[in-house]
Amino acid sequence: MRSVNPNLFATLAALALTAFTGCGSPSVDLPSGNDQTTSQAPPSELTAPSVRGVAGPYPYAKLALRGTAGNAVRVIVKGAGNPVTTAVQPVDGTFCVDVELAAAPAHYTLDVRTQGGDGRLSVPTTVQVDRANDAPPPSDATLCGGASAR
Repeated sequence: MRSVNPNLFATLAALALTAFTGCGSPSVDLPSGNDQTTSQAPPSELTAPSVRGVAGPYPYAKLALRGTAGNAVRVIVKGAGNPVTTAVQPVDGTFCVDVELAAAPAHYTLDVRTQGGDGRLSVPTTVQVDRANDAPPPSDATLCGGASAR
């Protein structure tokens, strides 16, 4: 009689046990009458961000959008190529995000939204930017890191 490899036997036994007991998501039985949410406070309305004014025609390929975002954790900007995001400062609710405005002349419509820690998005704040290479340079055109927008 041939001897059985103990490792092979253990592997086959484990496979058979798995096949007969089934694989899948575990189920959780909740007690009746337990309809409480996991959060003590109901989610509050997420306000749209407030963006500081963008002056008339803008000559540079990068624009720093600055503003406040209330109780959000992140700001998302869409409308100038790939979406860009930045974190909101937790102390005062301010934000600054550099946006690429590669094409000129062009008219950009930027949708600026806030995002809460739970993933909720606010309604957008719309910012209109006219990009023109021959526009007069603004006196305070700095990017978020402090570098010149030139």
